[in-house]
Amino acid sequence: MNIKKIIEGKKEWRAHVSRVKSLPEDYQIVYKEIQKYLFKVGPVELGEGIGLLSEILTFFEEGVATGKSVLEVTGTDVAAFSDALIEDSKTYADLYQESVKKKLIKRSNYIEFSGYFILHSHEERDTPFYCFSEIMAIKISF
Repeated sequence: MNIKKIIEGKKEWRAHVSRVKSLPEDYQIVYKEIQKYLFKVGPVELGEGIGLLSEILTFFEEGVATGKSVLEVTGTDVAAFSDALIEDSKTYADLYQESVKKKLIKRSNYIEFSGYFILHSHEERDTPFYCFSEIMAIKISF
């Protein structure tokens, strides 16, 4: 990333922050909580710019223009609203889980099968799934 892009990104961020400050106080509080949540849990594409945050801000500005309260715009469950925004997005937690799976498979005799990691026996047989008493399956979830 060159200096010009960094400066442009900072200008874009400052303009974004000034738009947030122009919202009514209740909208600002909810926006900042959503922003905190997204920065903590959020989607990978958040690191590529302020696209999602800008879309939320535009949505809030439309709510202000129509005279709605912030909870009429988001619904009473702001956490569910935030989760719905990123439900189809890849998060850093997803990337971490994938890296753990790859390391587990790479460094051991585990095979992934339908979301389970299966340790198969070292004995030579026609197939590694010859008897369930000789394999161990574990489900890894985060």
